[in-house]
Amino acid sequence: FVTELAQRAHIDQYAYRRHLLLEDPLAVRVLDAVAQASGWGTTPNVFRGIAYNCYIGRGGRFKTYVAEVVELSRVATRFAVKRVFCAVDPGLVVNPNTLKAQIEGGIGFALTNTLKSRISFSNGGAEQSNFSDYPLLRIDEMPEIVPIVLPSDRPPQGFGEVVLAPVAPALAQALFHATGRRLDVMPFPQDAFRAKD
Repeated sequence: FVTELAQRAHIDQYAYRRHLLLEDPLAVRVLDAVAQASGWGTTPNVFRGIAYNCYIGRGGRFKTYVAEVVELSRVATRFAVKRVFCAVDPGLVVNPNTLKAQIEGGIGFALTNTLKSRISFSNGGAEQSNFSDYPLLRIDEMPEIVPIVLPSDRPPQGFGEVVLAPVAPALAQALFHATGRRLDVMPFPQDAFRAKD
């Protein structure tokens, strides 16, 4: 939705978000970091989408900032998720390897939700019973994840699932730029990845 507002205002989606968040320097910091790392605006033929999330927990005592850029690649007649850049400010990082694993796992889980997770019901029960009919993202479908952990002098903040929320909107924006099709229902249909020629 924010991207649609940016388009109506004829403003780049990153610049539009940055303007909306100017009163929060930590939010601007993660947006700038992910834009710089992903080369936002420097390669016009690369299809990307950007999204932002701020996790506020424990009555406002915890605040974790995250911004992500999803980048697509074209493989024959289809688009695929090539890379996900993820900038985070989770405060002081106690265990960097665990944080990196949470970023990678969270993005993989979010991509599963965005691309594959569908539950249907019949006679009052779920029709899916196991992984044979409820597919997960496979290792060969996992994109490159580029974590950007920003140094912070704030105390450790919550992290967990904070990286999940930006994946779907960033991917939807990238697909819109690639195909012209808007997506607002998950999981995204497979024909949404078909390249227009």
